[in-house]
Amino acid sequence: MLSFTPPPVQRRLFHELPATDFGDTLLLGIEMIRNSSHLADLIVQDQDAMALEKKKVRQMDAEWEERRGLKKNQASLFPANDIESESQKMLRTKQRMRPEAVFVFFLVRAYLGNIKSEQSQNFIQDSKTLDYVLALLGYDKTPGASTIVDNLNCLSPETHDALLAATVTMAKKKDLDTMQEVYVDSTRVDANSTWPTESKTILALFSRIMDSFLNLRKGQLMVNIPKEVPLLLKQIESSSKAIALGMGSKGAEKKRKKEYRKILKNSKKTLQHLNKAMLRLCVKHVTEDIRPSVKLHQEGIIEQMKVDLYNVELCAKNAKKRVLQGGKVSPKEKVLGISDPDAEMISKGKTPVVFGYKPQVARSLNGFILALEVPQGAASDSSMATKMIEASINSSNVVPKLVSFDDGYASTDNLASLEGLGIDLVSFSGSKGKKITPVDDWNSKRNLKARNKRSMAESTMAVLKRDFGKDRFSRRGIDAVTEELKAVAVFHNLRLICRISKKNALKAA
Repeated sequence: MLSFTPPPVQRRLFHELPATDFGDTLLLGIEMIRNSSHLADLIVQDQDAMALEKKKVRQMDAEWEERRGLKKNQASLFPANDIESESQKMLRTKQRMRPEAVFVFFLVRAYLGNIKSEQSQNFIQDSKTLDYVLALLGYDKTPGASTIVDNLNCLSPETHDALLAATVTMAKKKDLDTMQEVYVDSTRVDANSTWPTESKTILALFSRIMDSFLNLRKGQLMVNIPKEVPLLLKQIESSSKAIALGMGSKGAEKKRKKEYRKILKNSKKTLQHLNKAMLRLCVKHVTEDIRPSVKLHQEGIIEQMKVDLYNVELCAKNAKKRVLQGGKVSPKEKVLGISDPDAEMISKGKTPVVFGYKPQVARSLNGFILALEVPQGAASDSSMATKMIEASINSSNVVPKLVSFDDGYASTDNLASLEGLGIDLVSFSGSKGKKITPVDDWNSKRNLKARNKRSMAESTMAVLKRDFGKDRFSRRGIDAVTEELKAVAVFHNLRLICRISKKNALKAA
């Protein structure tokens, strides 16, 4: 590892960094960034891109102020600061985290799951390991939570991929793995959302729409909502609670249908009121001369409100078809909650259905994660086989000699395309794998060994769930959960490099 100048005594409790996996991983991460200038450049480019977008908005605000003949002290009377984020403040005052510090907190978020929770903030403030590492980077105090999050959220998917690939390259350079064997499997992870039902979803959507109207009022975009609406929402809430409390009781199905009829009736009335209010809101938003930064913020809220109103109608339609008419609703027509619109109902084998995602993981023989994908929806394993190996080759720059899958990935097309990549042995286990594999190849010792080791991919996923709490995601939306899982993969690989290197050093001693 790189040698570091110890931080000043007043910045640390210990004269040396405490010997922990966490500290070793952070130091190795700094080494990786400093030894790979392209990684630091990518982080800076992402920060520049965010800064440029914010600068454009500030310029639009300045032109708006000039057009209205406002002086600086007059302009401050308008509520631009109401929506100014910590990111804007950071960029306006030219404060920016160094790439090494951004990556340190990238690893910290992977380790903790998030940055802003009270538990995470307590860890960040109390961790002497983190305090020591930040002092090594020249920081007198820990950056604020919003500043950290803004710097992390500006990182692009390409940067996440480059960081993961860099950990694989480091493992290769240290001769910790040849990357010649790849094992692939999928798992299911719960979304950060409650189990969806039409009654709860309708109520939640209406609640978010009402909150949005209130938020827009703070930005001087005021539209009156009829007094009947809150009363109607109370009735919908009462019916939703009655449905939940009545489950499993005598005559529950009859009561459930009765309450759903009430919900649908009250939802129809509420939609009529809110659609009219929404029309007035859109006209007012277009015609009023509003500060550009405020107007952009309002546009995002209004677009979400339009989606929510559409989804209420769709939920009501589905509830009528499914509950009252006894019909079935196709997965494409379902509204599966509002917290995470990208989450899906995921089934795998005979295990219970999960509301969440189905990540795909490719690992090497010694446990390094080479590729990780979170496909949209409940994509079949067979549709991901070639994509996962191609992603592994891209991250490692190695065409493996052996790849191993369970029978969910087995197909003649996959066998042909993987062999076409130059892979010597493509192993599919299970009855499907046996069916498409020539008898001599199936019975070979090498293929048998590959099938026996296939479960290694499952062990990697078990580690991610056990050590990093990834049986449930912290963030929401497919892009965010992909970033969350790839960050964990980066931390996992760096930690594994530290552990194997220590083990090898002990053997050599």
